[in-house]
Amino acid sequence: MKIEPAVHQQEYGQNAPFSVNWPYPTSGMPNPWLNQAIPDAIIPRVDILDTGSYIVYIYDLGGADGNQINLEVSASEVALTAPMAVLTKYPNAAYIYQERQKGTYTRLLKPPANVDLDNLTADFENGILTLSFPKKALKT
Repeated sequence: MKIEPAVHQQEYGQNAPFSVNWPYPTSGMPNPWLNQAIPDAIIPRVDILDTGSYIVYIYDLGGADGNQINLEVSASEVALTAPMAVLTKYPNAAYIYQERQKGTYTRLLKPPANVDLDNLTADFENGILTLSFPKKALKT
C-alpha cells in the first residue's frame, strides 16, 4: 500500500522544535513533541539504511492499521503516528494472557541530510513501513 506523506517545507526561527537542535541526526528520543508520558504510546523500532542512491527508514509497525498511518515530513522532522488495528476476529473472547501492546505507534525522527523531500516515497506492507528518501546529487 502506497502512503502519501504530508511534506512540509518550512523554516524555523526562534521557536524551532526541540528536534531541530537534538544532536543525534536519527534520534527521536527524548521526545517532548509527543510527550512520552502519553498513555498507550508505542515506540516502533526503526532501521536506517544507505543504499547509495537513497536513505531508507524502515519502521516495524506490526499490527498497525495501514489506512490510518499519519506521516508528516518537514526539513526538521519525520513524525509518525499509527494506531494498532482493532482485533475483530474474536469479539467475545477474554484474554487469558497478553503480551502484545495496545495503543498507537508514535515516533519522531530527524530526516536525513541532503535528500530530496519532495520525492520521498512511503510504502506499507506486512506491518513494515518503508520511507525512501532520494539523495540529492552532489555538486562538483
